[in-house]
Amino acid sequence: MNIVFDFLKYNTLYERCVMASVAHAIMVGKYNLLSSEQSWDGFNYNFQNMEGIRGVISFAEGEYICAIQNNEECDESIEQHVPEILSGANAKIMNLAKEEALQYMLVNYNGKSVPFITSAFWGSGDTNYSNQSEEQLIKSSEKTIMPFLYSEDDAKKYWKNYYEMTDEQIELAEDIYQRRISVSGRVNLSINEVNKLKEWFDDIDECIESFQELGIYLL
Repeated sequence: MNIVFDFLKYNTLYERCVMASVAHAIMVGKYNLLSSEQSWDGFNYNFQNMEGIRGVISFAEGEYICAIQNNEECDESIEQHVPEILSGANAKIMNLAKEEALQYMLVNYNGKSVPFITSAFWGSGDTNYSNQSEEQLIKSSEKTIMPFLYSEDDAKKYWKNYYEMTDEQIELAEDIYQRRISVSGRVNLSINEVNKLKEWFDDIDECIESFQELGIYLL
């Protein structure tokens, strides 16, 4: 078992996921075909690239696990992947994987639904572990995990370029993101913020749904 991404802290990873989700919640109004690229289900953040890569980051208090599924690596040894990949993880991480993360990584194998992952890394406190190297993790995910590893400024630039966001959209995303990571409960969008979404996009239903997954609601 290796220590990986020694620069990455638990809170930083969580905040990068929130940042990505806020940008997504705004820009899905323009790119509604990308609505399934990102989603939250409780404390489980799901992401995919629509080309065979799926991932989930499941958060618990002070701990997390990120599991990646690469369809191109699916083979007959499917049932052996999970125990090998998670070997050495502590009991809390194993329980988080079993009860949460792996439930999003199920595939049909010999008539049964079983979890299949090609890579994983996890953290306890601010130390991150994996049975694979950093290079293997990035390759297996086809770089989809990179925005969650970037510095705050680089992550913002990434999502700006990815969604081709205007300066006004970037400003809105920043305002909402800062409120979301600063408040533990419900966050409300102002009337002005909702009106901006309506001005930019013909249909904001997907925006509303994505925001609600983050605990962000219209007034």
